[in-house]
Amino acid sequence: MPYMIVTAIIAIFVAILALQNSMMVNINFLMWSFEMNLVLVVFISAICGFLISFIWGLKLKAEGMWRNHRMNDRLSRLEEDKAVLAAKVDELLKARGTTAAEILAKHQKEEAEQTVSNEH
Repeated sequence: MPYMIVTAIIAIFVAILALQNSMMVNINFLMWSFEMNLVLVVFISAICGFLISFIWGLKLKAEGMWRNHRMNDRLSRLEEDKAVLAAKVDELLKARGTTAAEILAKHQKEEAEQTVSNEH
């Protein structure tokens, strides 16, 4: 929304500038030379600037969408890898005769004992 407000303000200033300077001017571009109304020169320049910024914005948006797509793909692959690894851990724990909950409880108990011994 702020972008549109700023664009509208700039467009109003360009229109005022063009209307107040409606004389004929000589335009030299590379090997061509022609006479054109200054209003047209200002409007054509403003439109070219708008088109360039619009195309640049589309490029940035497309890059962002592509980056987001790649990150989502990577995230889904990592989640799949995590599920596979969790299954392997569960398999190893079953083979060992313990469960993840028992190991977690043991680890929490050891941490609590360390905290108590560090406080004394």
